[in-house]
Parts: sequence; C-alpha cells; structure tokens
Amino acid sequence: MFIGGCFFVKANQAKEFEKKDYGVFLNADASSLERFKMYETIVIDAQYFTKRDIELLHQNGTVVYTYLNIGSIENFREYYTTYAELAIGEYEHWEEEEWVDVANPDWQKFIGQLSQELYEKGVDGFFIDNCDVYYYDPHESIFEGITAILQNMMTFGKAVIINGGDTYVTEYRERYGAIDQIMTGVNQESVWSSIDFDSGTFREQTSETRDYFCKYQMHIYESSRRNRPKDLTLLGKCDGIHYPLNNSSKGGHFCWSRVDIREILYGYENQLKLDNED
Repeated sequence: MFIGGCFFVKANQAKEFEKKDYGVFLNADASSLERFKMYETIVIDAQYFTKRDIELLHQNGTVVYTYLNIGSIENFREYYTTYAELAIGEYEHWEEEEWVDVANPDWQKFIGQLSQELYEKGVDGFFIDNCDVYYYDPHESIFEGITAILQNMMTFGKAVIINGGDTYVTEYRERYGAIDQIMTGVNQESVWSSIDFDSGTFREQTSETRDYFCKYQMHIYESSRRNRPKDLTLLGKCDGIHYPLNNSSKGGHFCWSRVDIREILYGYENQLKLDNED
C-alpha cells in the first residue's frame, strides 16, 4: 500500500510537470521565465529579453522563436518616432498600430539590423507578423519590400515562420513556385474561430473562411521544398486566452495549440464529411 501510494504521488508529479507543446506570449518579459519552462516551444518578443534569458530557456530544452513585426509600426516601440513618417495607413481594430511602407530602404535596413540583434541573442527562429501589408497595399513595391526583408532574414539559417500573410505568400508561390527562399513555415490564425471586435469575444469561424485557410495551408504544404511536414504549423485554436483588443490597458497574451499540418488536413477532411452529412 505504501509503495502504491508513492507511485501515485510520482505519477501525479509527472503529470503536473509535463510540458505543454506550444505557447505564444507577446506581452511577457523575463519575469515569466519560470512559467516558460513548462513549454516545449514558445514565441516571445525577444526585444524584451536578454541573451542570457534565452540561454536559460535553452538549458531547459525550450525552443524559442521571436516575434517580429515587419509590416506595421507600433506606437509603444522605442523606435516609433524614428519611423512614424513611414506609416501608410490605419490598422483596423489595432489603434496602436499603423501599416508601414516596407518598400522604404530605411525600414528594410532597420528590420535587417533588428533581425541581426535578435539572431545574436540566440533565438531559434523568427515568427514574422504583418506580411498582410501586401493585402492592405497590393503594389509591386510592397511585394518586393517584403521579399527583400524575408530573403535577408533567411540568410541567418534560422526558421522563418510567417504568421498569416496569405495574400503575399500566395502571390509569391504563384510567381516562383517554391517558397523556400522566403520562409520555412507558416502559421494561420482564425481558422476555426473568429474575433468579434465589438464584444471582444470569439465566435466559430464561417465555413467559407475556414475552407479558404485550410486550402491555403494545403497549397503551402504542397509547395514546400525544404520542410518536414511538422515544420508547417497551423495555429487556429485559441484556448482560454486574454486577448489584448485595441488599446486595452489590461494587456494579455496569445496562447494557441500547436497542430501538425497533417492533423489539420485530416481534421479538415472529416469536417467536410460532417458538413455534407448535415
């Protein structure tokens, strides 16, 4: 009985300390390091972490990607006033952001320097946001600007994961076929759920949008010349998060489940069967 009791305690301890697969934390700082040890892979904004912080996470066996916003400029960044004049339009629902002119050489140079700094901190890869600026402003100069930034980032030999950016990525794939010159993986929000910005709540995504994003993922999967299937990650399920809408003073963090693209395709196929049965 005593041995059984010990086993029960150990089993519960193992369960308690079992690492979670994936988390995205965009409003965190070094005070969260202990919490991050509970994750296999995380996305953080490494601008607010030191090289030593990332070394400690690596010692724990945690893979660290850094968030990097290349397509918009945020008014809380210390470099905002330097590049504010490059803003080209309002970012709907995100009052602290404006779309930025990625075609501008000064912006491209700055992002290159920032990428170098983050690389030197020892991150395992880049989580690139707001390539959707090409959706907002679909001019050739914007397309070429994004491409130049991404191709430069690829020279570090690290993972480059594009969050969203379907309009740009699809255009690149249609032009050049392979996508391994600009990215090593893709993440997609709002596949199974959508945000009601008026109420600050989540709703089930429409079948039309869900189908579009799933097909987009399949096209990227098929176009990859470099990655193993598990490198193509889809982030579509939001689990109990506090979403920092607009200029909310409460802040919060993003936390998605990491899903293998093969699981998504399998789930998508089964969902289509269910839809057809209804």
